[in-house]
Amino acid sequence: MGALATAFSIGSAIFSAGSGIAAGIGGRRAARAFEREGERLATDAIDRGESDVRSYGFDLSRLLGSQRVAGAAQGIDTNQGSLASITAQTEAFGAEDIATIRENAMREAYGLRQGARNQAQNLRANANTAFAGAFGTVLNAGANSWARYNQGGSLVSSAKKGT
Repeated sequence: MGALATAFSIGSAIFSAGSGIAAGIGGRRAARAFEREGERLATDAIDRGESDVRSYGFDLSRLLGSQRVAGAAQGIDTNQGSLASITAQTEAFGAEDIATIRENAMREAYGLRQGARNQAQNLRANANTAFAGAFGTVLNAGANSWARYNQGGSLVSSAKKGT
């Protein structure tokens, strides 16, 4: 009976350790996948930001053109005086808006990358815990089997006692 219990204990430990190792490997793969997806999403955020900058730039150019056309239609010199001041102010506000659009895209990208890194770090920590658990299970099973063997609980020692 002792040999059967020892064999069952070792078999159970091997199965448990295998499950822990599989969980650890899966966790590390998932961590890499999260990092890749975070980088993809961050790149997409930056690309969308640049697309928004281009679109805003077109709108800004149209607005500046409209301001100049309206001034010229009224016979105002578009390069001097209040109209020049207005268009310069429009350009300055437009440049600030473009900088804000880019900054927001960069912040979004940073947040996406950092979120993916944090999730990957948690998954790696869980994977390391699974690996450590598997190692501990194997060590514990080995120690228990050795203790049983030394106490005469193995099949070999049971056979020796019977003779």
